[in-house]
Amino acid sequence: MATYAKTSSQTLSKTRMSLLSANFQLILQNMKMDEDEILSYVEEFEKKKIEELIVYGFMIVKEENKKMLEMHFKVDWEKHRLYIKDGKEYVEYTEIEGICGLLCTEKYVNTFFNIVENRKFLVTYSIVYGNIVPGEREKLNNKLGLVTSEGDSWRNEPLEKLTDYTSAKLEEQTISIYARKSFKN
Repeated sequence: MATYAKTSSQTLSKTRMSLLSANFQLILQNMKMDEDEILSYVEEFEKKKIEELIVYGFMIVKEENKKMLEMHFKVDWEKHRLYIKDGKEYVEYTEIEGICGLLCTEKYVNTFFNIVENRKFLVTYSIVYGNIVPGEREKLNNKLGLVTSEGDSWRNEPLEKLTDYTSAKLEEQTISIYARKSFKN
């Protein structure tokens, strides 16, 4: 007599914004920000004022910062708007996709931060604002505790893309990891 395994599957559904926000929050938590700071950033992110978060892993060599590794978390808000307009506010995914680190974001974030920790790199970050009105940059910088960066010499060093990830279910989000040419494995 044949035996059959009983299995079940469940489809879950969340808003695009809640998934984007959770992924953004995951990065901030890995940066060891305190909860109040994270909430301030998430609030502005959900207002679509933050377009990109760039996290740098670096070391100091001869009293000069050397940016070695970068992770770019970017959201194309125009593409997001079009998904919402087309009635695709919700993303459906299976329970397995959720358990495996929804949309693989955790995999890329963890890979980046594992390298940074193993090499004992220092971490810093920058924010790229989206479509904001004139004068709003200073207000956002003050609220988030940021300052406008000066040009750094390391920015001239070429970047090599190590990986790039965009989920088929959340196409407006991209995570890319880059290394400076001077980064040695």
